[in-house]
Amino acid sequence: MERKRGKALFGEEERYFLTPRDRKYPNGVRPNRMAGSGYWKGTGTDESIVSSRDATILGVKKGLVFYIGRPPRGIKTNWSMHEYRMPLATMLNSRQKGLMRLDDWLLCRVRQKSNKPRISGDAQYGSNNGLDGHAETK
Repeated sequence: MERKRGKALFGEEERYFLTPRDRKYPNGVRPNRMAGSGYWKGTGTDESIVSSRDATILGVKKGLVFYIGRPPRGIKTNWSMHEYRMPLATMLNSRQKGLMRLDDWLLCRVRQKSNKPRISGDAQYGSNNGLDGHAETK
């Protein structure tokens, strides 16, 4: 039976994947978010994922946007990613010698925003971000 390749039947607008957390420095906590043709830049602050039962923090969500080129002169694209990871307190309690720790992994949700410009701010006056003539979204 031949397997057909293409988009998934669910979540056609977004993709999920697990990836090891790459660090910029071997003993540091700073993540390495460089990619082949650019880099992922964090937006806003980390958002806690809280249990509805007892209000404990289950995880942390971080928003990122992909830029083509090298920082600080990269060109913003319409690709966005949410990075989900374990909170620091859970990571410290779950460390076991010789095993890969939970903080070494990330769950990522990647999606491409619509090419339709939003009419807000400078976008309504025709400014663009230099990518295919699409208006910059804020």
